[in-house]
Amino acid sequence: MKKALVVLFLWALGNFCHAGNTPYPVKSVEDGDTLIIISGSEEIRVQLAGIDAPEDVPNPKHQRDKERTGLDQELLQLGQQATSHLAQLVAKGQVRLEGGLQKKDRYGRVPMMAFTMDGRSINEAMIGDGYAVVLGSYPMADELQKQWLQLEQTAVADGKGIWHETSRQAALAWAGK
Repeated sequence: MKKALVVLFLWALGNFCHAGNTPYPVKSVEDGDTLIIISGSEEIRVQLAGIDAPEDVPNPKHQRDKERTGLDQELLQLGQQATSHLAQLVAKGQVRLEGGLQKKDRYGRVPMMAFTMDGRSINEAMIGDGYAVVLGSYPMADELQKQWLQLEQTAVADGKGIWHETSRQAALAWAGK
């Protein structure tokens, strides 16, 4: 079932260049939804497709979130938690990617599905573990979006990750809930 959802997701992206089972070394974790991987001699910024995590450093996106929510340091703390969790997920140092390596978003990142070497979806884990939300405007198969939204709702309800009671209000403000 998961494999079929991934195939549908790739179809929705409209880009069938498939990175496959090739392991890519993770050079670093940029933030809670971005990895820097090594492909040959090139560093590639990989955006975890279909998700968004809070920013962990002041930047234009953080500034917009700050203006929208009236929060500053609280949002950066959420972002630091998300970044730390992503670093734990990729701690073994390699990921497998699915999607097109040529297509970049407006920030110069390549949107991809990323998997641990044992096959766990990192995109899905960030949502289900409570450190990211589903991007509503991102093109993806309806079934995958429904599955991810259910994971997000469960994480919020269970107080996982940034939804923990100590940071819940800031997380709800950031997510616009």
